[in-house]
Amino acid sequence: DINVESCVSVVSRKEEFQKYQVKDVRTHVPLILFSSGTTGVPKGIQMSDIGLQLSGSLFSEAKGPESLLVATPLFWYSAIATFISSIFTHCLLYLSDFKDVKENLKLIEKKKVETWFTGTGSMSLYINEPSLKLYDLTSLKQVFVGGEVVLGSVFKEFETKVLGGRMRLGTAYGSTECGVMTANIEGDLEGDDRSGSCGKVIPGVEIKILDDEGHLVSPGTIGELWIKTIAVTPGYWGRPDLNSSMFDTDGFFRIGDAGYFDPEGNLYLRGRVCDLINFRGHKGKWTKPR
Repeated sequence: DINVESCVSVVSRKEEFQKYQVKDVRTHVPLILFSSGTTGVPKGIQMSDIGLQLSGSLFSEAKGPESLLVATPLFWYSAIATFISSIFTHCLLYLSDFKDVKENLKLIEKKKVETWFTGTGSMSLYINEPSLKLYDLTSLKQVFVGGEVVLGSVFKEFETKVLGGRMRLGTAYGSTECGVMTANIEGDLEGDDRSGSCGKVIPGVEIKILDDEGHLVSPGTIGELWIKTIAVTPGYWGRPDLNSSMFDTDGFFRIGDAGYFDPEGNLYLRGRVCDLINFRGHKGKWTKPR
């Protein structure tokens, strides 16, 4: 059994204690998160110290929230990022199951939550919750979502029904391998068609979009995203075969996502590269053949 006495007995003298010194914050690995395994066996994604530190910048430019509700699973990168961000911003943090819609609505009302982060996959659950109007959500000042591609109509309906039209949703795009890459923190992206939009590239990150031949594409053209950032993973745990194939000669990481930039520099995601079909020169994601 482990108890206080047994822990104390491990180090009997002060001289025996040594503080661990991290030599390189880019290569030292304090945390390993596993991928979902949608393309095969789950991979152990190593996260560096600098990667975790930068993940805390997700809300660093937000308007000083005093309370933050994170309604995503802790095995998601977004939950880790928002958790660390709450330490940086010194705000009160509430962790909750994103699927428990009523409990989250009740929590927002009872605790007067100011900032709320949830996954895009749960947006429809809140929109269609029969008891939604019974809860007072007026304490909310900022709401952010992140995850898979969402139709612009769903964004608009969430803003209208759930948020009462009082604010626009903020969005962020990130991955376990590369951290936060783009953000629309203030929800200030103009226009109604925001399907898949996740804002502009944040400082310290470079994104290039290439076609099948490895050439840069022009704005509005869908291609494969390659990412360069100091927050990039040191590599996959126990998979040197993958590590050597995921970076190009310029240090860009192959993320596997497809998307495009508009002329203003806003990024729009269009799913995974492996899901795209090229039909008569037009790339798209098709769930059923027509």
